[in-house]
Amino acid sequence: MRTASTVLSIIGGTLAIIIAVFLFFGGVMLKTVAPTIKNLDLEGVEYCAYNDSVRSMYFDEETTKEFFENVTDRVGFLSIIAGWALFVSATLGIVGGILAKKKNVLAGILMIVGALLSIFTLVGILPGLLLIAGGILAIIKDPKKPAPPVEPVVV
Repeated sequence: MRTASTVLSIIGGTLAIIIAVFLFFGGVMLKTVAPTIKNLDLEGVEYCAYNDSVRSMYFDEETTKEFFENVTDRVGFLSIIAGWALFVSATLGIVGGILAKKKNVLAGILMIVGALLSIFTLVGILPGLLLIAGGILAIIKDPKKPAPPVEPVVV
């Protein structure tokens, strides 16, 4: 069971690192794009309104640009935070996998804490499930192999 725990934690940790890298890049790109939204030309967007009175009542170009700037800025920030959380989760999982054969209870706790952190980000559900499975397998004791039966010695 220790080998399965190690393999599951390494696969889960690696998957979490891959997702974290994508979140970092996505978050940085959104944070970079956010200030440039004020320069966008929204000419084609106003055709979604039915007529001029409705358009003037609901569509304000400056408010729309400000809204999209705020949304992209906040989503970028949250992506970067989720990336860091997944990176920490992956580190806990991989360290737990390395320790699984020597200190199984500590390794299981590390993997389960990493799994909870990974699942908390909502994008690391699959790595979290792998880490939970690895953590449970690390904590469960290996079944003892029964001793071979001893044949009586006849003198």
